Amino acid sequence: MDRQRVGGSDTNPIYRISETANGQSRDKYVVGDTGVAFDTLEAAEAAARELDALTPPRR
Repeated sequence: MDRQRVGGSDTNPIYRISETANGQSRDKYVVGDTGVAFDTLEAAEAAARELDALTPPRR
């Protein structure tokens, strides 16, 4: 598995993960450390924007 940063923000970076199974290579896009994978970069960018818009909890 190969991981390369392809976008996002400082708080929610987007990584392209290349997986190979049964001789076929497939790219997935993961937002930060969420562990959630998307099939397209556009979907990952939308998720990163939503996460950036969230207000952090008060301490």
